[in-house]
Amino acid sequence: MYSAEVFNQTHADTLVVAKAEAISPYDIERLPIRIRSVDKFLLGGFPRGTGYTVIAGSRGKGKSTVVNQIVAQALEMQKGVLMYSGEKSCGTARGDLEATLAGPFGMECVRIPEKKINGYTMDAHNEYRINAKYKKLIRASYGDLFSFYNPSGSNFDHLLKTVSDFADCGGEVVIVDNVMMLESAISNSSIKASEDRRRLQSGLVALAQLAIDRNLWIFVVAHTKKEQAGYHPEDLSDLVRGESVVTDAASLVLFYQMPSGEPDSKDRVIKISKNRDFGDLNVEKGFRVAFDPSSRRIYDPNNTSEELGYKYLWQRSAETFPERYGLEVEDIIHNMSRSDDVVNAARASKDAELAQLKARAAEKRAKQRKAEAVKDVALNVRAEKLGVEF
Repeated sequence: MYSAEVFNQTHADTLVVAKAEAISPYDIERLPIRIRSVDKFLLGGFPRGTGYTVIAGSRGKGKSTVVNQIVAQALEMQKGVLMYSGEKSCGTARGDLEATLAGPFGMECVRIPEKKINGYTMDAHNEYRINAKYKKLIRASYGDLFSFYNPSGSNFDHLLKTVSDFADCGGEVVIVDNVMMLESAISNSSIKASEDRRRLQSGLVALAQLAIDRNLWIFVVAHTKKEQAGYHPEDLSDLVRGESVVTDAASLVLFYQMPSGEPDSKDRVIKISKNRDFGDLNVEKGFRVAFDPSSRRIYDPNNTSEELGYKYLWQRSAETFPERYGLEVEDIIHNMSRSDDVVNAARASKDAELAQLKARAAEKRAKQRKAEAVKDVALNVRAEKLGVEF
């Protein structure tokens, strides 16, 4: 009779399952994105130590905004974060993060006058900037928790070593943006060469195992392919550049997309196309979310106050102890009021948009009923002529 104990004595890389601690999806620590509908679906957020999560979407449609929100929540929970980006600088990463942390309370609209730059005239315009009074406090709220990985080359093996060292120092959250920039030997994004494909696949499998072995949250950002008319894959993962190489080793795949049939919409849809955690998927309607350009926050329109108006640690500190940070109580009250105005305006805008959508849907149903009634009348007339009774 087989004995797992005896086999384990001669094979150190095996484990006796009966001795392992049983883990339920409900026992795993979660990292929320602070979007109620998505967090609820994911049992509280992204699971820790189960492999890596893919965040996929088209270029320029907001994947970095999703990443910023994840990083902001990680820092709020006092988790160490390491970010690699082949597409942005350390300074840009900081600016994006701090805008998300600032939110409606800490951002202000600044009027930029017309000016000439290198012989070109730039029109006067409005810009959203972090209120100078809060910059220091915002920075202090995450201080020494956020590292930016800036290698001289884009070698996967060096990334794996860096992530392992990061975990040794107590780090817990890793962002890889984007995966196709990682291996300099890969000649193009479609990974046509079998050797390039094998190398990337090997690196991603190692990255997934590293997340499990070191109990890390690892997020891998990936672009989707250019949309082709009439192409509707059964599996959304087929839209990811690199295809199965990127998604096979992932424990969870999240798509951040434009709403179908709404090319001008500012809203986005979040879909979960792979979920090894507990199996449930959401690839039909997905979760519709809104975006606030001033704070660069994503939120559920049905939970605007709690999500768009969420107060991070620095803001809670400023509102509670303004004198301690050299802030004027009047300024705090003014910004609290302005923040409420932004949240209320966003809610009113979404309510008006929803009412308009309902009106259009009602009009469409009325037209359909009218068309069906006309069709019924025509059938009855024809039946009478033929002497047929229904």
